[in-house]
Amino acid sequence: TLVWEPSETFSANFKIQAVEQETDGPATRGQLFNCRGPASDGTTITGVPADTADSTGAYYPIADDCELNDKITVYPGPPGLGFGEPQGDFDSVLTSLNMDWDVGQWTITSVTGWSDYTLKDETGYVAAQGNITADQKETNESFSQELRALSNFSGPLNFLAGVNFQDTEFVFRNASQIILAIPDTRNGRAASQEHIASQDAQSLSAFAEVVWDITEEVTLSAGARYTDEEKDAVYDLFFVNEWFDMIFEFPFWLPEGTLIKDKFSDDNVSPQVTLEWNPSKNMHFFASYREGFLPGGFSLGATPQAGLTLEDFQFDSEEVEGYEVGFKTRLVDDSLSLDVVAYDYEFTNLQVNLYVPETASFVVGNAGEALTKGVEANLRWQANSYLQLSAFATYNDGEYSNYRSQCYTLQTAAQGCDTATNTQDLDGKSLPRAPDYTFGLGGYLVYPVNDLVFSLRTDLFWSDDYQLETTNSPFLVQDSYTRIDASAAVETSDGKWRFAVIGRNLTDEDIGVFGATRGFTNDQLATIQRLRSWGAEVTYSF
Repeated sequence: TLVWEPSETFSANFKIQAVEQETDGPATRGQLFNCRGPASDGTTITGVPADTADSTGAYYPIADDCELNDKITVYPGPPGLGFGEPQGDFDSVLTSLNMDWDVGQWTITSVTGWSDYTLKDETGYVAAQGNITADQKETNESFSQELRALSNFSGPLNFLAGVNFQDTEFVFRNASQIILAIPDTRNGRAASQEHIASQDAQSLSAFAEVVWDITEEVTLSAGARYTDEEKDAVYDLFFVNEWFDMIFEFPFWLPEGTLIKDKFSDDNVSPQVTLEWNPSKNMHFFASYREGFLPGGFSLGATPQAGLTLEDFQFDSEEVEGYEVGFKTRLVDDSLSLDVVAYDYEFTNLQVNLYVPETASFVVGNAGEALTKGVEANLRWQANSYLQLSAFATYNDGEYSNYRSQCYTLQTAAQGCDTATNTQDLDGKSLPRAPDYTFGLGGYLVYPVNDLVFSLRTDLFWSDDYQLETTNSPFLVQDSYTRIDASAAVETSDGKWRFAVIGRNLTDEDIGVFGATRGFTNDQLATIQRLRSWGAEVTYSF
């Protein structure tokens, strides 16, 4: 970070962050669990296409134990395929330049941003025994520029106005191998397919807000943002292994040479209005109405399975509108603070990830409508000069509305599946990753000894159970859990040196964040958070 302040009316702040990360690939936090084998009442761990570890047809034996734990097996590609050991490389650069200029009773602000990242990985998919692997790379370069003006008038009215422009170039290349690893006679490649997708996107928005101090205690603010989105996408399937057409009696991939080009454009006006009441310096009430907008586009990561059309690659813009009311207060000589917020939002064309087990790929789609309402409360108490305690609790009711989705694997008509269309009505069913209840407790102790300051922080988090994916499968549910994080640190009294030991998920909980049915089986896969981990951090400030 570099700061330049040549005068009292002008300042500039430049930041740059560079990251280089090497991993064992994206599948290292995925696990096989809840195995149901080749049938609904099966118990064997099935391979693809083999059924057990010692059957023929699989390149590697199954080593997973069908439990959410620390036993995770990531498989390399089959011998001779050309895919290496599972690995991942991520490089990124993120920069921003913020300039503020005071001109009379106005502050003019310019925010310039530029970012660039490259992600490359070779991975075998969990429990695929080397039968499903991928080699892929994505790059994303983005430039943004925002200009805004904020007034500081002495009267009851003040204003904010600005414009924002963003330009993004995204490229995604994917070569995958599924089931077959036979070299194509034309070029010797054993991959099943390879495609490249790109998207150029431009976003232009203008926004404004007026703030009216009606009285010393009551303030009304209202504003809106206009957004115009333009996207140009290209999807080029330039290689399909010839053996798929020779061996399978049905089309498996889109035809080699498939080229899809399309444009997306949309615009939106999102207003908001907030009424605030401050009856005293320690009490604040507010009520607001807000609308939001998430532009649509193209599902560039989709694997080109046969039957997909242009419409399958497209998804619409998501819109949301709703209300919030709440209050913030300080009590007991400002040592105790309490915040409570209630909300009620309705989403239209909710964007969701739909998993296609047959090709281990994802397609972004829209889920009709969704409703969320709930209450959040935060409590913080400065018990004395050494100890701070905190607590929070949330209630969230999130459900689909007016949405038909694909049936979950082996869902019957009695369980709500229309077997003729393989769809189900999810109206009133829970949204994924949306637990009804959560709560947490925290403590932070700071104690000085001579020229050193010792500190200890502990946080406990409890979550209710929740769905892991879109179809509301009863076999893809994360049970309720309790997670504990803690850290201990010592630093010099002048704040220059600090050493900390950090522990995460000390209870070693198996916490799923996403789930899906494993391709060609009835078993389940889950992506889990990192299990118990420890770290050390040294900080020097100058």
